[in-house]
Amino acid sequence: MKKLFLILAISLVSMVTSAQFTLEPTKFGKEFAQQLSFTGDIRKDGASMQKEFLTFWQSDSLTSPQRDSFIRTINMLQSKGCKPYPDFVRLTDILMEFKRRGYDYGQYEKFEKTLLDMNAAGRKFRVNDFSEFLQDMNVFLRKRVVANNQRTKWNVSKLDFDFSYDNGKFLIKFNNIDLIGYQDRDSLKLYNTSGVLDPRAKTWIGKGGTLG
Repeated sequence: MKKLFLILAISLVSMVTSAQFTLEPTKFGKEFAQQLSFTGDIRKDGASMQKEFLTFWQSDSLTSPQRDSFIRTINMLQSKGCKPYPDFVRLTDILMEFKRRGYDYGQYEKFEKTLLDMNAAGRKFRVNDFSEFLQDMNVFLRKRVVANNQRTKWNVSKLDFDFSYDNGKFLIKFNNIDLIGYQDRDSLKLYNTSGVLDPRAKTWIGKGGTLG
């Protein structure tokens, strides 16, 4: 009897995990919003993004093809075992940040292409790596952070960037920005520099600039 109960429990969990969201945009909005009730460090005190997302989704911020693309991406992430928090929440916040700041949607499509290719990596795909990538991109867009570890943090002075995706590599290119590094109470500023950030490899290749 206990064995039968265990088999049924595992089957139910599997069904919930593999369940896909509806492809119908209006129904998807209401269904998906329920996944955004807890936002962790994305919103103050982990406040819900449900109403915020629904308002965004039901507005004219996205075209029909853009909505369809987001739904397909979410369903792919769901099939790989990604979670409402932090994965769905971070991806949703990134999309809304792109639209609110008026960035070219073509830039987001390059980012989204990276996500899809990461998911298509088969056994090489690790949910933790994907979650970390989403976190880094989310912090970059919200706080201009390009690198962060236990002791050192690097910020760019402005979000003037260009995404590129070639030969399976996603890069962020900067031109004529200031790069500010913080370590404990000390700081270092590099003025008028350019560089290329590889957020997955966590590398920066810079060119020029003046120390201040």
